[in-house]
Amino acid sequence: MEDEPALCGLFERFLSRSGFDAHCAADGRAALGSMDAAPGFEAAIVDLTLPDMPGEEVGEQMSLRDPAMPVLFISGRPVRVTGRNRAFLQKPFAPWELVEALRRLLGLTA
Repeated sequence: MEDEPALCGLFERFLSRSGFDAHCAADGRAALGSMDAAPGFEAAIVDLTLPDMPGEEVGEQMSLRDPAMPVLFISGRPVRVTGRNRAFLQKPFAPWELVEALRRLLGLTA
């Protein structure tokens, strides 16, 4: 989830080309609504600065819905992320770095 439409679209396209089934949400409520409407997401990428609610809160709400779902938080400011199935990637980053961070979080790298 990324609140900047151009970045959200870029992430979605790059993740899709890398073999992920990616869906964008412009804000926290939209992301949580997507989870409620279609459970079974394998992971989430959450910007910590969203227009409607803090990314940390979105991550907590996602954990309530699916405690095992990995969440990759992204932000332009350095943040220490703790918790099981949680990781952080600081902006700016290249699209391939996003893919690699997601693969690491999902345990898909050697």
